[in-house]
Amino acid sequence: MKNTPVPKTTLQGPDDFATVWEYLRSVREANGYTIRVVINLINQAISKKELEDQAAISRGYLSNLESGKYIHPSPFKLKGLAVAYNIPYELLLNKA
Repeated sequence: MKNTPVPKTTLQGPDDFATVWEYLRSVREANGYTIRVVINLINQAISKKELEDQAAISRGYLSNLESGKYIHPSPFKLKGLAVAYNIPYELLLNKA
């Protein structure tokens, strides 16, 4: 019997979270992504012209966002995170 890795958290729907930052942290952890991986995914999408330059985020920005220090995140940043996590952008806008 093969051992398959189990994500840290089970992916839940956005309505299961009170805030956008709780949801974003849950999605990142459920995918097994580190903050660095998310930043790299966004930077790759920017270099492929799938996202605008304003979507770029830093490690500090994402860390602060996930800890609730940014109450109203930039729509550009949310678009980048939506692309990195492969979730609908509109979902994040509505949650924010």
